[in-house]
Amino acid sequence: QEILKSILLCDVVGFHVFQNARHFLTSVQRILGLFYEIKIQGYIVISNLGRVVLVRIMHAGNDFDLLRNVLASESFTKTEQIVQKIIDNKYLFFSIDQIEGVHHLIIKLEGFKRFAKDNNLKNIQLIQIILMDSQSSNKDTRNTNYSHLEQTVNDINKDVGYTLIYLEKRESFSIVERYVLFKHGDCLFYLQSGEGNCMYSQEYIGVKKETKNKNYGIILSENIGVSSAIKGVITVNIYDVCSIKSGLEKAY
Repeated sequence: QEILKSILLCDVVGFHVFQNARHFLTSVQRILGLFYEIKIQGYIVISNLGRVVLVRIMHAGNDFDLLRNVLASESFTKTEQIVQKIIDNKYLFFSIDQIEGVHHLIIKLEGFKRFAKDNNLKNIQLIQIILMDSQSSNKDTRNTNYSHLEQTVNDINKDVGYTLIYLEKRESFSIVERYVLFKHGDCLFYLQSGEGNCMYSQEYIGVKKETKNKNYGIILSENIGVSSAIKGVITVNIYDVCSIKSGLEKAY
């Protein structure tokens, strides 16, 4: 009750996707007994303590001036040359993930292996960047999780007989490095267990548009809110290997 009352002291409450706004409106109704109204212009409002609170659904967008400046920078060109050597003209799936999601990441990698083996594909690669965020868990847990993930990747690469998955851990991954990967990546393969707006997908689309590349794919977890709002996105169940494999086949 206290949390909801505090939120309703705002003039505008914004959500990335309608599902999240709907959960908020339902909670306000059930816990505080306040009902929302839809005005003629389509605005959703809640009347509380003689005030009107506006509830809006609004996605965070790209800063295209920043995006263009990064793409035109000298550091972008230098980083691009390094990444091109890793890609080696293969169809590139890529992802940037936190180390905490190690359990569903292993399912994700298993799905990718089955996709490659069952379709006998030799011209694909997954670049998997792992961010070792020092604030999210203790050091021992992070290192244990990464060791587990690294062993999984080594086993997969040994099984298929070549470097199907390129794994790299980083303390940080700069916007320049990210945009280089977005420019050359053929498919964003991002399966977080839960996220709202997923700015990676927004940035990826922005980079592709600025570089005039219309041939790209996006695979997102069905748990990511904005996955239902972006046109052409393939959604998968991150805990179902078959669902992941099927999503990869659709994207490829």
